[in-house]
Amino acid sequence: MAFPHKSQKIAETIRRWFAEKRFKPGDRFPSDMKLAKQFGVNHITVRAALKGFVEAGLLDRRVGAGTVVRAQAAKNDTGTGAGMGSAVGVAIPDGSHSFYAEILRAVEGTLLGTGRSLLLGYTWEIAQRERQVLEGWVAQNVKHVIVAATVPDASFYESLRKKGVRLVFLDRRVPGLDLPSVTTRDDEGVSAIVRLLVAQGHRRIVHLAGPTTIWTAQVRRKMFLDSMEAAGCKPNADTIVQAGFFIEDGYRATREVLAARPAPEAIFAANDPAAVGAIRALEEHGLKVPDDVSVVGYGDDVDLSRHFGLTTMRQFPELMGVEAVRLLLAHKELGAADSVELHPEMVIRASTAAPRSVRSGSRSVAATV
Repeated sequence: MAFPHKSQKIAETIRRWFAEKRFKPGDRFPSDMKLAKQFGVNHITVRAALKGFVEAGLLDRRVGAGTVVRAQAAKNDTGTGAGMGSAVGVAIPDGSHSFYAEILRAVEGTLLGTGRSLLLGYTWEIAQRERQVLEGWVAQNVKHVIVAATVPDASFYESLRKKGVRLVFLDRRVPGLDLPSVTTRDDEGVSAIVRLLVAQGHRRIVHLAGPTTIWTAQVRRKMFLDSMEAAGCKPNADTIVQAGFFIEDGYRATREVLAARPAPEAIFAANDPAAVGAIRALEEHGLKVPDDVSVVGYGDDVDLSRHFGLTTMRQFPELMGVEAVRLLLAHKELGAADSVELHPEMVIRASTAAPRSVRSGSRSVAATV
């Protein structure tokens, strides 16, 4: 069995110090140089070990005063008298989804050494299931929750806030609430995808939309229609097809498209799993990607999209997880103005190419842009 990284071993030791109540709120914590000498490492390794404690609000670095133990550290790290009050709950649609798996890995790593338990709940994009998960946690005195929101009713989250629960929305927002979120600039990402497809010569583009009640899906749908209009490709009744965020959603929706009308030149799916489902349906129909139909996903650029050579928009899930924990455990209560918006990055792979009509020379790209 391999030994943990040096910074992790130091973090485990510091966590034990808190559990043993070696430090009281307001105490000066040993300096980086002193810790480096004690553990036989350099100051960079010490800083890495202390990072999680600082981000969780257990330690405070003050210019001229060094590192100081914060007032909440003793209660949160020992967990005495608080039940599950120091735990962090993360409610996501699906843990097997590689996008959320990357987020969870980042959340767990950021919490490492803070003494906080990590609770995990799956919602499967079902609002009632999310209500049950979050209300169950609140009944256990859980006060810190990161959630990929599926409940369309803002009053539900407001009721949790009034009960003392600190909430951070992940990959989504709930309009009308003064609560922080970590999201991606989907307006930039979707616009870039449409520009790419149009530049390649695609005109008959179908969007496999996500759930109508989910904020992220709403934004991507609207931006797709707006971007198509801006590119001179007037949308029609066949432009939007209701799908979802899972592989089977993309598969089902694409089969419906192929059964009802000629195949489109390109498919833009609401996320990468739906795009993979579309690829499966196209191949079963005897169509090749991208020779016959180009396919674009959104948001992951992790194992699934790489395996299928999928052109997608990278969302940086690891950074989203770190930022969500930072907002959740901030020293003061935060609002919507403190939200984080990350800029996505286009990743072009083998699932997109110019349509057959352009490759054969029967249609000029420049003449139709």
